[in-house]
Amino acid sequence: MIPLLGHTAGHCGIAIKQQNQWVLFCGDAYYSHLELNPKNKLRSLGLVEKTFAEDNEKRLFNLKRLQHLAQHEPKIEIICAHDPDELKRYQK
Repeated sequence: MIPLLGHTAGHCGIAIKQQNQWVLFCGDAYYSHLELNPKNKLRSLGLVEKTFAEDNEKRLFNLKRLQHLAQHEPKIEIICAHDPDELKRYQK
């Protein structure tokens, strides 16, 4: 379990070791795979996430950590609970 505080008190992700990579299930730490690229500015979605965050500063801090992983660690697959595109990848 990996603490990803901010969305709710005690929010955590789960790291799952697979054959040649890790999968990091982040729950509600972000809502769209597009957020993993820091160049993407999704203002409406960010406002929704801010509204529901228990601690938005911590949420943003952890989002930056996830963005860093996504950009620099190709052997870590990052997924969340809300993105239908990510879900489709894992239903195959």
